[in-house]
Amino acid sequence: MLALSGIVRNAGSVDDGDTVTDYLPAERERGITIQSAAVGFGWVLPIRNKEDTMSERSVEINLIDTPGHVDFSVEVSRSVTVLDGAVLVVDAVAGVQAQTETVWRAIRNTDKAKNSNSSEESSGSTTSTSSAHGSHQHEPLPAMMYINKMDRDGADFRHAIQTVAKKLKGSNPVPVQLPLYRVETDGQNHGSIGTNDSTTSSLGANLVAGTLDQQPPHGEFIGLIDIVHMRALIYPPGAEYLSIEDAIPTVVNLSSLEDKDSQPLQAALDARRNLISSLAEVDEVMEDLFLHAMDSEDDENGCPILSNISTSQIQLSLRRMTLSRSIMPTMCGAALRGIGVEPVLDGVAEFLPCPLDRLPPKLSLCADSNRSRQQKQKQQDEQKKSAVTLGHPLHPSTLAYVFKVVHMKGRGGSGDGRVAFARVYSGTLKARDTVRVISPSGLAMSDDGGKSKKQKHPTERVGGMLELSGGQFNNLAEGKCMSGNVCALVGL
Repeated sequence: MLALSGIVRNAGSVDDGDTVTDYLPAERERGITIQSAAVGFGWVLPIRNKEDTMSERSVEINLIDTPGHVDFSVEVSRSVTVLDGAVLVVDAVAGVQAQTETVWRAIRNTDKAKNSNSSEESSGSTTSTSSAHGSHQHEPLPAMMYINKMDRDGADFRHAIQTVAKKLKGSNPVPVQLPLYRVETDGQNHGSIGTNDSTTSSLGANLVAGTLDQQPPHGEFIGLIDIVHMRALIYPPGAEYLSIEDAIPTVVNLSSLEDKDSQPLQAALDARRNLISSLAEVDEVMEDLFLHAMDSEDDENGCPILSNISTSQIQLSLRRMTLSRSIMPTMCGAALRGIGVEPVLDGVAEFLPCPLDRLPPKLSLCADSNRSRQQKQKQQDEQKKSAVTLGHPLHPSTLAYVFKVVHMKGRGGSGDGRVAFARVYSGTLKARDTVRVISPSGLAMSDDGGKSKKQKHPTERVGGMLELSGGQFNNLAEGKCMSGNVCALVGL
């Protein structure tokens, strides 16, 4: 992702120990992620307008790479509290594993939701104060799924989706891609398409698409079929060793194929019909389009559904249902070989929410026992009258949440190298700003071990701000962090 966005020149490899986000010596030695790391980059999403012309939309993506090992699941829990959306990576061979279920519970916030409900049902001032003070709750995250390692022996796109649907409650995976294989057939040309021109009118008889109702074909995984845009992406051999410019996939428009009976085209048409049917089950707008299409006599493609429901309508439905957490768009690829990474970035920009699509965080401050009931009611009335609440990206007041604290030698102004990772929800956080710190430790213990009084919220000054870029912590440009971004604070 970083190489495609231009942050780094060449893509790193976990096996070689030269990735950006896995920068600890132990991570590079073992080839696993131990602690979460953040990095931001820009991406340009191509958009087709109603006039059938192409335009571009630039988006900023803040990526937080979390561990996949069960021993480091606490890092996942810390990170999901500040995310707007998630990309769930599933092994194409093993399917859903134990850690996958743990990550899914954190994404959907199921454990915290149960604890919150039980806290609301319990009565008593002591219980409500201790559980609410300084708490940070987030709504469940919209997610999309990337089935990785499709180039491995035993990889099965269909089986991986089945395990997700069975073991991850409420996931509802909806494939928007199909894997594409090159199989060996006697008497056929085994060469690859050698052009990046999207007007290519032939795929070749030795290319076969994987389906959801059959076993995967025995062949080499070379690309994917985008059933939303009806196109095939075919990657060059050895793409992982090529430069970004040379590893650009060949894009084949399936609607322009000369052979209308080719297996990849028919598989894509069947998958597109299934996609529309799946969306119609959860989206009322798509359901109306589906029913109107069934009553229509326009079936030039042999199917009224495909003839009357456009790509833009499918895209809008996918985004609506992803944001409502009714579906999980599912893609496939082989990240180590660079296959299927660009569509994932497009999907993040197209399907997952931006900060404006999310509710402000639920922050409960420690109530002051000296304040009268009338004062508390007055503050609540003022908050209701406000156009936007504190924590909304358009609110002028600054609100940031520290989700992680690390100790780095030579960093931090506190003497022990303490660096705080923070997500800015509203306003602008600047270096040298004075902020009020809401600590999660809500009660101070007296000498006799009893709970004597509520802890006050101290004010501190931000000593400096660092830009998060994997293992590189450079000073943040202009010394400020805007709403929706992630940064590191020193001096707290």
